[in-house]
Amino acid sequence: MNDNGITRFEDLPNEIFRNIFDYLTIRELYRTFVGLNIRVDTVLRSIDHVSLTLWSSESANDPAIMFFASQLNRLMVVNDGIETIDLTHFSNVRSLKLKYPSNKQISQLLQSEQLSYLEFLSLGFVRDLSESSITDKLHRHLFSNGFPFLYTCTLVNTPNPTPNWSISPNLRSLTLLGPVTLSIYNALLDSCPNLIRLILHAFIDKSIVPPAFSSHHFLRNLSIQITKRSTNKMIDSLLMQVPKLQRLHLKMLPPVSSIDFSQLASILFERTPRLCRFDCDMMIYKYTIDTDVVHHLHPCFMRIQCNSEYGRFHIFTDNNDKL
Repeated sequence: MNDNGITRFEDLPNEIFRNIFDYLTIRELYRTFVGLNIRVDTVLRSIDHVSLTLWSSESANDPAIMFFASQLNRLMVVNDGIETIDLTHFSNVRSLKLKYPSNKQISQLLQSEQLSYLEFLSLGFVRDLSESSITDKLHRHLFSNGFPFLYTCTLVNTPNPTPNWSISPNLRSLTLLGPVTLSIYNALLDSCPNLIRLILHAFIDKSIVPPAFSSHHFLRNLSIQITKRSTNKMIDSLLMQVPKLQRLHLKMLPPVSSIDFSQLASILFERTPRLCRFDCDMMIYKYTIDTDVVHHLHPCFMRIQCNSEYGRFHIFTDNNDKL
């Protein structure tokens, strides 16, 4: 309050400043308040939990972004033209999503000590393959505890397991959008011993004889989309390694001629005795099942439904509560 008894903006307590700043973007904060006075600048410098989405290469050089760079904890880079951005400026980022990562950005991930504190990482497809080994280096780093605080990870490029992989004990949730084989599946389980949630968008392995493996006792949620001709033996090969599984989502592409739900139920009883939720989404050419019978084969089959669509039959469950 000044001598005239009038309260000015800069007289407000810091808590009021922070409440006001919560409603503004970092660009609005920079252009409106930076340089107003030392006290306001100090409050701006104390803001944490700042999020930013970069849409263009021009925005990467915005002075507002550089001002708040060390305070950002969530960063998303959307445009594939932003290759010049230096990720090392964001020393406190804990959540990073790169939709079109470049080799330079992958190298920064591997070399920056600050970025090793990431807790969430999502990487789109690495299209620049001029350094073909860069993704292998990334995966070796990722699945050998190179990001010791990483809790959740999403990858498009398929990992290529090597004997150099060790373990990443903190990783709890993993999503792979690229094609995955049974050997990769085994390697992932070995490398992530405390994994709780695994989502595979394109399982393509034709083999029904699994290699040597050790049981994974922490995985609870498994979602698999099988993109080759699937069999119950293949499903058995996947489930025999996760005896503590509680939730399973199974999607099959392309359509199959039929599915033996009686055999599938036996596999679930044997391999996943703790299963409490089963979801499925598949097309079959012939209507060879009686849903009333299927419902009684396994307690988790009660939500299975069947509809006729374009001369085929859609077998599905209500997925309002997905994994």
